[in-house]
Amino acid sequence: PEDDEFVPELNTLVNAMIVIEGKEPFFCERARQLLSCLIGHVCSPKERELGHNNLPFVRELLSLDNDTFIKMLVDIQKNSPVPLARTFYFSKTNSSIRSTAISQLAFLEVPGIIHFLSGNDFDFSDLRKEPMTVYCMLPPDKLDTYFRFARLIVQCFFNKMTAPPAATDRPVLALLDEQAK
Repeated sequence: PEDDEFVPELNTLVNAMIVIEGKEPFFCERARQLLSCLIGHVCSPKERELGHNNLPFVRELLSLDNDTFIKMLVDIQKNSPVPLARTFYFSKTNSSIRSTAISQLAFLEVPGIIHFLSGNDFDFSDLRKEPMTVYCMLPPDKLDTYFRFARLIVQCFFNKMTAPPAATDRPVLALLDEQAK
């Protein structure tokens, strides 16, 4: 969260996961703000130390009962060391905003995706350090279900590859085949 690129990169990831749908973007935009707040919170030093700095944990937070969830948001707004985490404001539409976020993050309920996103053993910037090939393969019949997950992975890649390379970095070739939506 101390990095100058934290907020812009976080925004690109949130935009990849929460897709504006329908004629009225209000709930999707506010769901993005809520998700940014929660991700900012789990990136705080305390939450990182507890191992909570991952998207499946954010999804768990969204699933808390309403009273616990509101208490948590109040605590985040009062005490979070991460300024971004203190940006979500309360309104009468909070339950609809939260519902929008939960429905758009449904891919975070899949055990394989939970396992994949719970670890911290790969960084796309490693592609610049040594030759390797990365495949992200989704079954064709699951593309509509997991397109937000695919968007998240592709955006993570782009976030790392658009950073200025170091003098010793290797060039990276990216091929996206059948990338839908």
